[in-house]
Amino acid sequence: MAAYSGKHSLLSGTIDYAGMFPPASLDLASTLKRAATFRNDGIHPWLMNRVVLALPEFKKLSPRFLFECGSNGTPWLFSILGNANPGESTSEFIKSVDWDFRELRRIQERNYYSSCKQEVVSYEIRLPLCITQPGQGITSGEYIFPALEKIEMIWPSELDVYFEASLEGAWEQTLEGVVRIMAEWLSENSESPIMPALKIRTGGQLTPRADQLALAIDECASLGVKLKATQGLHRPISHDEQFGFINLFAAINLAFSLGSDEFSKVDIENCLKSSVSSEFVFTESGFSWRGKSLTNEQIESARQRHAATFGSCSLDEPDTFLKKEFP
Repeated sequence: MAAYSGKHSLLSGTIDYAGMFPPASLDLASTLKRAATFRNDGIHPWLMNRVVLALPEFKKLSPRFLFECGSNGTPWLFSILGNANPGESTSEFIKSVDWDFRELRRIQERNYYSSCKQEVVSYEIRLPLCITQPGQGITSGEYIFPALEKIEMIWPSELDVYFEASLEGAWEQTLEGVVRIMAEWLSENSESPIMPALKIRTGGQLTPRADQLALAIDECASLGVKLKATQGLHRPISHDEQFGFINLFAAINLAFSLGSDEFSKVDIENCLKSSVSSEFVFTESGFSWRGKSLTNEQIESARQRHAATFGSCSLDEPDTFLKKEFP
């Protein structure tokens, strides 16, 4: 068994496995079977965190089905994708969230103490594109606050709620507005078990630029907001305009640990773009990039605040490439 090191503190539990989504597009049974076996046959079995399912697929689960997919009785952790098209108006958006959570609560209550425990620990929903228009970033509060209040009324336990913000249109205003609204919720509802978080796409048709992703990380670190990335990120180190997952988690942890005075938005951007594996150094006691170092204890402390993960349709590619580049 490998000794605990900076690689473990930085990367353990960072993959939210989304095998049903493109380009993998596996069926439900195949996705669950891979999730069930990865803990036993993965090179780095500690990489996996939650399984990501759309709500209609989650509704199909039962203890028997999970056991038939290879479960050994260990509790399953899920992140649920809400309605892909929740509507542009505030009322349509909140109605969609309300419906999702009434369904989720019924399922959670039915299966929580079953022979194969299933627990929803996070929920993800796309914010309407209308807030990406110039001057509209502030209107994100008209969606985020009522949605969180609705969830708090229905959901009985702790939950991370990821609001996906598009980087189209007035992206700077969008990011700043959305993250500020989340920080306001956290400040005004410090005892609430419902925690808002930012979700950003890092691949696909609209792969962000490094400066866009850097702003998202910088805003979240400055205001203490959790975040998640999705798409791309199958390779450890950035290459061919595709971000690496080590780049991402190095940048996030350095930003949350050191603050903007020691690790500026420019530093975040440079870390995201770095394509030289040797610049990222793991030791038994921590991690460093270009002389910026964090101990394992500092990384663990930062993770309590950012809780960052990345959604991936593959477990095997990140697992294999990590072994190849960082044996």
